[in-house]
Amino acid sequence: MRRASTALQLRHYSLLHSLPTSFYSPKRGSSPPTNSTPTGTNSTPIIGVEKQVSDYICLCHRLENHGVFQIGTKILRKQDVPDALYNLLPLDNPPSEFPMASFVAYLNSILFTETYGTPTAAAAIFAGTHVDEYNSAQTYFIMRILFIMSENVHCRLQEPRLRDSETSYCAFALWPMLNVTCNSLHGIQCGFRVGETHLDATESLVSSAGGYLADGKMFLKQSGLELLLLETSGPLGTRDKPRHVKDHIKGAYGCFAMLMAILKKYPYADKELMKDLRVLFIHSGATSNHLRLWVMKPRLDGNVVTFERMMKTSITTDSDDGQTTLQVIRFFWKVKGMLERSVAAINELRKSNNLNLMMRMNDMERSLLLPSYLKPKPVRHIVLDFLYNEKHSFIILKATFIWLIRQRGKGKDETTNKWDPFCTGPYVQEHRRFGSNFHPFLALGCTPIPL
Repeated sequence: MRRASTALQLRHYSLLHSLPTSFYSPKRGSSPPTNSTPTGTNSTPIIGVEKQVSDYICLCHRLENHGVFQIGTKILRKQDVPDALYNLLPLDNPPSEFPMASFVAYLNSILFTETYGTPTAAAAIFAGTHVDEYNSAQTYFIMRILFIMSENVHCRLQEPRLRDSETSYCAFALWPMLNVTCNSLHGIQCGFRVGETHLDATESLVSSAGGYLADGKMFLKQSGLELLLLETSGPLGTRDKPRHVKDHIKGAYGCFAMLMAILKKYPYADKELMKDLRVLFIHSGATSNHLRLWVMKPRLDGNVVTFERMMKTSITTDSDDGQTTLQVIRFFWKVKGMLERSVAAINELRKSNNLNLMMRMNDMERSLLLPSYLKPKPVRHIVLDFLYNEKHSFIILKATFIWLIRQRGKGKDETTNKWDPFCTGPYVQEHRRFGSNFHPFLALGCTPIPL
C-alpha cells in the first residue's frame, strides 16, 4: 500500500488562489454550497453558506491529513488523533518576555495623556523621559512601536484607515511594526519584503503559474532563506470565515515550503539538528481582530510537523485602550525572539553541512540528504505506526480503535449493498483502490473533522 506521505508538497496549491469555488470538483463527489435557491423556496442565510464553505475547505485540505498537527494553548485536539501522539508533541518554550516593568514610568507618561494619538505625541515618545537606558535595543523597539500605534492605529484627529482596505491595514500597521521587528534583530542581516511578494521557497514545489504570493515575508539577506510569512485576510474588522480558513491553510503550505527550502540548502547537516528548526507565520484573521503567531517545526525525526499557535493579540482603534498597546508590544517582541531562534538553528545547520560536506565525499554517503528526513505522515499512517510500535501501549490504541468504530456508525458498501461499518462515504473509493490490503483502521484514522 503506497500513498504519497509527502502530500504537503503543494500538490493542491493551484486551487488555493481561487478558493472557495475551485475546491469543488466532481472527483470529490460533492458540490459547492450556494446561496442560490429555486424559485418559491426559502433562501439560505449568507452566514450559513459561509459556514458550509469554510467547513468544506477544512474537510478537503485538513492539515492533519498531511502530517501537520496543530497544537497550542486552547487548541482542541483532533478526535481521530491518539492522545499518545499529542503527548509526544510538547509546546515550544516561548522566548523571554519584553521587560515591561522597566518602562512603567515611561509608558504612563505616554499612553495615558491627551497628546497620545496626536502628532505632538511623537516628541514625547522619542524624548526618552523616564527611560534608564536610551540606547538599548528594548528602548528602540518600544519607542518605534508606540509611535506607529499613536500615529496610525490610535490617531484621535481622524478616523484610522485600517478598515479602508487590506492594503491600508498592512501599510499603516502590520508592515511598519514587522519592519521594526526585523531591524531589531541583533547582528542579523534580515530583509523584509511587502505587497504580494513571491515566496521563493515554493519554486521547487509549485508547478502552477504565478506561484505563492504572500502579503509579506522576512528573509536572510546572505542566503535568501525565508523565515517569516505574513497573510492578511482583509482589512481590520473583516468577518469572512472561508477566507480566514483558506489563508490559514495557505500559510501552512507556505511554511512547509520554507522548511523544505532550508533543508535543501544544507542537505548534509546532521538530522539531529532538524528538531531546532522553525519558521513563523503571522496571520491577521477574518474571524476577529486578532493577530496570531504560528510556529512550524519538524518533530519525531521529521515524521511529524507541528503547527503551533504560540500567541495571539488583538488590535483596536480605541485610543483609550492602553492594554491592547502593551499586548501588541509583547506580541512583536516574541516574534523577534522566535526569529532569533530560527536564525540560530539555521546557522547550526550551515556549520554542520559544511563540516560533513568535507568528510563525506563518496557517492554512497551523498545520497543521504537531509530533506529526505522531512516526510510528515498523514493521520492514518501515524496511527498505523503506533499500532506496531512496541514503545506504546496497545491497550490505549485498542480503546481508540473501538471508539472510532462507534463514531463512524453503520453504512453500506456501494458495490455489494451490504452493511459494512468501514465502507461509508469517500472511504469506499480508498477501499477499492487498495483492495484487500486496505486496513479499515486507516480509513478511520483519516476521518475529516473541520479545524
